[in-house]
Amino acid sequence: MNEHFDGADLVANPGLLVMNAAWHQKGIVIDSESRHAPEYWLAKEAGQPFIDFSDCEAVDQFLNGVIADPIVAKVWAEHFQELVRGQLSIQYMVDTHLKVFNNIYESKG
Repeated sequence: MNEHFDGADLVANPGLLVMNAAWHQKGIVIDSESRHAPEYWLAKEAGQPFIDFSDCEAVDQFLNGVIADPIVAKVWAEHFQELVRGQLSIQYMVDTHLKVFNNIYESKG
């Protein structure tokens, strides 16, 4: 997938691509009507743009804005990657799982 992300400036798709976009330091724009991807909360927390993909005028305005100021996509990408790597590192995931296991162990006394 590296070759696809390396050639992109911005990703436009929810789902598992949310995490992949962040790890590859790409911003992501998500359809504001999407609710099927549990990962979309990460994009929301990182301030990634949400627009109504069915609104052609809104999509055109958004894309024209990114084309006019490509630095904004780079800023989204950097912030997104920083948030995800800070909160969802391997160490974070291990610590989270250990807390669950320890709570179970302690509750059984």
